[in-house]
Amino acid sequence: MAKKPIEKHFKDFGIYLDWIGAERQKKTNEYEVERFIANEIVCVVYKSPKKQWYTFSNEEAQKVYQSFNDKQKINVTGTKRKRFEAEMKCRLQDRDGDYCFYTNVQLTPETMSIEHLIPVSKGGKNNLDNLVLCTVESNRYMADKPLVEKLKIRDKLLWGTVVLSDLTK
Repeated sequence: MAKKPIEKHFKDFGIYLDWIGAERQKKTNEYEVERFIANEIVCVVYKSPKKQWYTFSNEEAQKVYQSFNDKQKINVTGTKRKRFEAEMKCRLQDRDGDYCFYTNVQLTPETMSIEHLIPVSKGGKNNLDNLVLCTVESNRYMADKPLVEKLKIRDKLLWGTVVLSDLTK
């Protein structure tokens, strides 16, 4: 279930930009409210000289500012994340091959997912030491379980004492 956004993120546009993961840049003139990078696009929000209205450098800047006004969190790192995932999948395939870490099932592009052994929610990082390839189903099931529990389940799956579909019922 999605968490309700915290109101403090919507009190200040700068705080909002930090919260959504936009990369804030140094302002270049007095009319700029904020300069930032969203989805790899440089965006600027300007305030008119008489401070009566805002203008935007591009549609992306306008979209981000509108989401701030609408009190909606948006993803501004999507393109970067997709490229990271594609690159990381290739590196993991080179290291581990095309088999699920948990079930040893051969992976296809449709069934392949990147799994954090130590979940991000528990301090896990996005580095090769903490990542493995697995099926989408395995990834969903393992979710934010502790590493020790994941390894116990993996042993049962590999030894055939349990089937993943039985666990997900």
